[in-house]
Amino acid sequence: MKKTLIILYAMMLFVVLTWTIIGIMLPKRVSIRIAGSTTVYPLSLKWAEIYMQIHPNISVEVTAGGSGYGIDAAARGIIDIGASSHPMTPEQRERYPMLREIPVALDGVAIVLNKKVNKTFKLTLDMAVTIFSGRVRTWEELEELFNVTIDATGDIHVYVRAEASGTTEMLTLWLSSSSDWPYGYGEVINWPNWFIRVEGNYGIASHVKNDPNGIGYVGLAYVTDEFLVAAVQNPSTGEFVLPTIDTVKRACYNVTDPSESIINRNISGAYPIARMLYYIINIEYIREKTHVLKFLLWVLTDAQVYVKDVGYADISNTTVQEISLEIILELMK
Repeated sequence: MKKTLIILYAMMLFVVLTWTIIGIMLPKRVSIRIAGSTTVYPLSLKWAEIYMQIHPNISVEVTAGGSGYGIDAAARGIIDIGASSHPMTPEQRERYPMLREIPVALDGVAIVLNKKVNKTFKLTLDMAVTIFSGRVRTWEELEELFNVTIDATGDIHVYVRAEASGTTEMLTLWLSSSSDWPYGYGEVINWPNWFIRVEGNYGIASHVKNDPNGIGYVGLAYVTDEFLVAAVQNPSTGEFVLPTIDTVKRACYNVTDPSESIINRNISGAYPIARMLYYIINIEYIREKTHVLKFLLWVLTDAQVYVKDVGYADISNTTVQEISLEIILELMK
C-alpha cells in the first residue's frame, strides 16, 4: 500500500512538473474582444475562427450589439475593437478624440425582383424613391409615370426588413440623396403600412424569389441568379451598374478619408449603393496591446482573401487599404 502511494505521488509530481514546464514554454493565452455592428458581425466571426486556428494562444471573442454600442464600448475600453457599419458622426468624433476609424471591408445593397417582373430592370434613383416611398402601388402606375415597359401587372409587393437593419440604413441613406425621399435614413424606417415586413436578408430573398410581383433589397452576399437584379443608375455618372464585388470596389477608388461616403461616387463603373465597413479603435487603449495590433494588421492584409466568403468586397490594392494600414503601422512603431 505504502509503495503504491509513493508511486501515485511520484506520478502526480511528474504531471504537475510537466504542466508547469509546458506552461512556461507555451505563450500566455491572451484575448481580443470585438463587439458592435450586426452587419460586420459575420465577417468578424470568420476572421476570428481562422485567426484562432493560426494562433491557438489567442482567443478572439466576437459579439454584436449594434454600431453605436461598438463605438461607445471602444471609447470606454470595454472592448479592444468596435465594429461599425458606418463612420462616426461629427458629435462622436468630438466626444471621442481618441478613436480612429479603420475601414476593413466594403458592402453594397442590391435591389432584387422576382424574375417574372421583367426580363431586365433598370432603376433610377427617382424610380427607387417612388417605389420605396409607396407613391405608386401598381406596376402599371410605374410604367406610366416613367415611360417604361414591365411584364408584371397589378400591385407592387414591396418587401422590407421588420427589424433594425444595417442594410435598411444603407438603402435609405442612398434614397436620401434625393430631395424627394420623405423618410430619412436609419436602421428602422416607418415604412408604408402595406409594405411586407420580414426578418433578415434571407427573409426578403426567399419571399421575393417566390412572389411574381415582389421587389426588395438585400446585401451583396445574397445576390444570386435566382433573382432579377436591378441595374441601378449612378446619378453622378448616369451609368446603370449591376452590384458585384468589382463594382462595389470601384466605388472606393481614390478615397482619401476613412469617413468619406462612397455613395454615388463619380467614377465610371462604380455601384452607387456602397459603403465602407469599419473597425473602431481607441489608440490610447490598444497602443500597448501588441497582439491586437498584429490581429488588425492581419485583417488588413492576409485576411482580405476571406472577405468574399462572407459576401462583402475586399479593400485589397485600394487607397482605403493604404489609409487603414498607415494608422496601424504608426501605432506599431
